Amino acid sequence: MNISRVLVFYRFFKISSIDMKKIIISGAFCTLALLGGSNVAFAETTTPEPMLISANPTSDSLSKIQELMKLIADLKAKMAEAKGQIEVLSKDLSLGAQGDDVMEAQELLASDPSILKVKPTGFFGPLTVEAIKKFQERFGIEVTGKLDEPTREAMKELNKERKNGDVPAGLLKSIEAKDKVRKHLQEKWKDCDFTRPLRAAVCEKVKEERKGHASSTKERDDDKDHASSTKERGDKKENASSTKATLATATAAVTAAQTAIDKLTADIAAMKTGSSTEKQIKEAQKRLGAAKVKMAKAEKSIDLERYREATKQAREAIKIAGKPAKKIEKMSSRSGEREQD
Repeated sequence: MNISRVLVFYRFFKISSIDMKKIIISGAFCTLALLGGSNVAFAETTTPEPMLISANPTSDSLSKIQELMKLIADLKAKMAEAKGQIEVLSKDLSLGAQGDDVMEAQELLASDPSILKVKPTGFFGPLTVEAIKKFQERFGIEVTGKLDEPTREAMKELNKERKNGDVPAGLLKSIEAKDKVRKHLQEKWKDCDFTRPLRAAVCEKVKEERKGHASSTKERDDDKDHASSTKERGDKKENASSTKATLATATAAVTAAQTAIDKLTADIAAMKTGSSTEKQIKEAQKRLGAAKVKMAKAEKSIDLERYREATKQAREAIKIAGKPAKKIEKMSSRSGEREQD
């Protein structure tokens, strides 16, 4: 088989990873079929027979086989190189789409089971829509359920943290990762109002409108932006010292709330085998359900970095579950002091 012809095919056709595998397999069978001669024979009878290869191939046949193996190795190397050059997350996608872009997004979303619980499939279904909505809400992007430009930009920035193709556990909940994504988006859309959910189309429109303004208007806008950013920096500096303490307090409160819920669950199990009445058991189960609702709100508040709200919800869960509120307050206070130290 003329190897140069195969290489010509490779140059004129863009080969994806899946097509490349098909070509390698097809090429192998075609080459064996074209070897011909008395040393390779195919028996065609009324019943299927296996392909027969001579036990003593000639040097010419061996040479052709070696060339084939070399060609396959070269194609595999080129396939790996081409796969690395495929640009994923490169276009807007929505419900019903499929491909590498969807797979890449799903792998990132699935690294946090609270966002996507199923394994990546490469198909953009209803579960992926809901997962993207949660992702958008967490990173301050307009909630559309679509893989739009701001969402893709946020995912690309997070994908830089990948190691050996794997997404680090807890990446989507990392405060450092969120800050990094926000900074990246702010640099890309400098004229955007980030106090509202980010929309790329609106930001670009604002940017174009501002280009046509007079220089004095631009200076006033710059002064306003500068004053706003200065105030934000001052607020961040003022709140930096208390952020760790409030996070520690919220974490301690959520931990204690989970302990209280676990204890109440065990108490209910004991009540069922003890002398408690059905009314008492139902009352305890009602309290358990209410405590779990408060606990879920506390965990969501932590994800959204609303630490004071998380502490409040966790303490209410503790109160409902039956653990004294004073004890958790003392625990939270001690935990906050340790974080400050």
